[in-house]
Amino acid sequence: MATRSITAIRSVHSGTPAHGIGAPRLRLRVLFHRCGFDRKLAEGEEAEGAPELRLRSRQLTDAAERRRLGGCLRKLLEEAEDVRKPPPLSPVLPIQREVVLIWRESIIAIAGRLDRPMPVAAAGMARLRLFLTDGAGPLFNPTSEYLMADVLPRIEEDLDPDQGARR
Repeated sequence: MATRSITAIRSVHSGTPAHGIGAPRLRLRVLFHRCGFDRKLAEGEEAEGAPELRLRSRQLTDAAERRRLGGCLRKLLEEAEDVRKPPPLSPVLPIQREVVLIWRESIIAIAGRLDRPMPVAAAGMARLRLFLTDGAGPLFNPTSEYLMADVLPRIEEDLDPDQGARR
């Protein structure tokens, strides 16, 4: 169903800034520029470098955000398994169903990892958010410059907080 895609994307974007962390201006700056901060964190920039990155890192690794993104992954699988096609003039980008189904086990593993109480790294969470929201990425675009084979294993690897120390 077409509304599932938009619902999943809205739920990814509906995260609110963490309460009580930083000044209101800082929280607003992070809210309005979170995609840019997510890119910096996904690229390995240290969260300790700037107050915005520290706040964004806390937001991304928060239990509520983990539940939200895990839910988005599960909705993604539900949509991929749904044989009904969206209407031809839908404003929603269709997911690459066949590719999602091929990578089903990896998506389930990532969602399961988010459910566990073990800490996660902000870089992996940022990379996951970008994966779920990038219309030019492999989730939506069959001609993406990146493949699921590039993205999903990297997300799994980057969720490990000790991964940065090994690089």
